[in-house]
Amino acid sequence: AGAAGTGYVPAAGLVALLGSFSCVSFLLLGDDAITYGARDVRGLWAAAVSEKSAWAVDASVALFCGAAAVIYHGIVGDVFGPLVAKAAGRDDAATPTVLAVASLVLFPLCQLDIADLAKFSVVGCAAVVGTALVIALRALDGTYAAGGAFAAADAAAAAASGGRCGVSTRSLVLTANLGLAYVAHYNAPPLTRSLAKGGPTDDVRKKFRVVTLLSFTVLVALYAGVMAAGMATFGDGALPNVLLNYADGDALAYVARLATGASIIFGFPLVFCGFFDSALRLLPAGTRKTVSRPARRPVHGRSTR
Repeated sequence: AGAAGTGYVPAAGLVALLGSFSCVSFLLLGDDAITYGARDVRGLWAAAVSEKSAWAVDASVALFCGAAAVIYHGIVGDVFGPLVAKAAGRDDAATPTVLAVASLVLFPLCQLDIADLAKFSVVGCAAVVGTALVIALRALDGTYAAGGAFAAADAAAAAASGGRCGVSTRSLVLTANLGLAYVAHYNAPPLTRSLAKGGPTDDVRKKFRVVTLLSFTVLVALYAGVMAAGMATFGDGALPNVLLNYADGDALAYVARLATGASIIFGFPLVFCGFFDSALRLLPAGTRKTVSRPARRPVHGRSTR
């Protein structure tokens, strides 16, 4: 596990520190986007730095969102694969599950107007909160502790070697993982526009700061809480996807896996949109005309992730 060898206090401190850095940089990007009237990070770079080198921003966003899309597919396999394998009586069904979900669910969703998917953001948020509550409950109810109903469910479970304040070289792994956790900065300019609605610039800045500070505060609390609960339940045996640690017979964990899968599925089009738009702008102008997506309407109140 990425948190192995790291105590609860240093781990929570890393979550808060990196979350603070990410929040400040997100605020700065949004503030500049309002100043320059930029619609996206490429437009912001072109206005503030140089149009000639703006392609580098598109390349960066395309690479990041493309990598995130691959990770999303991996989570789909982790979450739904064991469920499908159990239902089909197979040892492993991750690959066919990923292919089926990608072709039958993710691809059609990515063809929709992003504004039409905004309503599902509530479902995604509820799924994340529900999953966090299940992880916290299992850390507190003793189900996986010695003598609990699922005590032998995870043979790899072990005491957290980091204790309360321990630090080790493995803490660098946790730092790297957290460095990715808060990245949604390519959404800062679009968010400022969704909050504008023709209002005064000062009001837009104020709304943007409130939404950003609230969002990152919730993220820090959520990440720290889930990480601490996972460490308390499984110690150094906690897997990168802690839901895989829970027993197949744990009904609440089963529901949590489904909820996580739902949040990934409905969040995927936003990541794909970032990849597609940036990658498309890297293509020659003549080639772009042959590739199209549904016209998108402005999305008001869309989350930063």
